[in-house]
Amino acid sequence: MLWGETGRQLVGCCLNTQLVPSAVSTPFYRIQSRQGCWTEPPVAPGPFQSRWGQCLLFDSRDLDAASGRARQRWLASPPFRGAQYVGASGCDQIILWPQQNRALLVWHFYHAALGQSYGALGEILTRCDQALEQLSADMRRFAQSRIRLSGLLLVPDLSRSATHDHRQKDECVALEIGPRLSSGGGIHALCLPPDVDAWKRFSTDLEKGLELVIEDSLRSA
Repeated sequence: MLWGETGRQLVGCCLNTQLVPSAVSTPFYRIQSRQGCWTEPPVAPGPFQSRWGQCLLFDSRDLDAASGRARQRWLASPPFRGAQYVGASGCDQIILWPQQNRALLVWHFYHAALGQSYGALGEILTRCDQALEQLSADMRRFAQSRIRLSGLLLVPDLSRSATHDHRQKDECVALEIGPRLSSGGGIHALCLPPDVDAWKRFSTDLEKGLELVIEDSLRSA
């Protein structure tokens, strides 16, 4: 939960920096965390305006209220065609561009032993690709959805492999390129550094990395 909370705030900060908020989104912070969470719903900022039209951010935590009404509304009146099936992916957030029929599914993925096995992240991206292929097929079949999906994993690079390899360069956030979906979308990962040496370059690199992923998910198939 704590890594998910970190990832949510990083994504929100990047979107607020890169895009133009259509309304003021004020985060509500708790004095003490609850199950690793410091923010209170609603946690998703936005909506935003971008050069691709309106951008909406949906967060799974906003559907987890004790009453269950938000989840019921999501299923009864999906905010976009096929939205009721997206939960099967287990994603934490959805960045949607309605006018473009594009959606970027975001996972805040924490794996302590990920860097100990060469190619492990690539295998995970491949499985994500297979899951999104199936999800896209289900959305087309059962909801006549034409939204093109892409995926992004925010991963803590606990092995410091990404930061070590690029220590003498400008980059400290590593972009891992994954498979392409048949619809044209892609699966990528942003590997975030844990070491303090990279912190002074962290925000700039993260913003550039997320911008590249967003542009890739919005480019023509």
